[in-house]
Amino acid sequence: MCLPADMHARVLRSTLEALVDTIRQADLTSAQASQLTAIVEDARQSAIELEETLRPGPPAVRAPIPPRPSRRFVGHSEPGSNVIALRAG
Repeated sequence: MCLPADMHARVLRSTLEALVDTIRQADLTSAQASQLTAIVEDARQSAIELEETLRPGPPAVRAPIPPRPSRRFVGHSEPGSNVIALRAG
């Protein structure tokens, strides 16, 4: 499966919860059922801890992007003229 790691842990936890239900419905002695249920419950708790550990945290607050420097044309124009002369230099 192409799932993030925390989702794999969640699937594992759900599978273990379904397994507990299956154990309860099986034709086992109460000692066997209790022992299997305890083992599965321990694995389920580990899956919950793993899921919480692998869950991605909140997105980091990024610094605002500074505005780009203005690229204004530097020059001057003669009064009454539409021609702009570049400054040397």
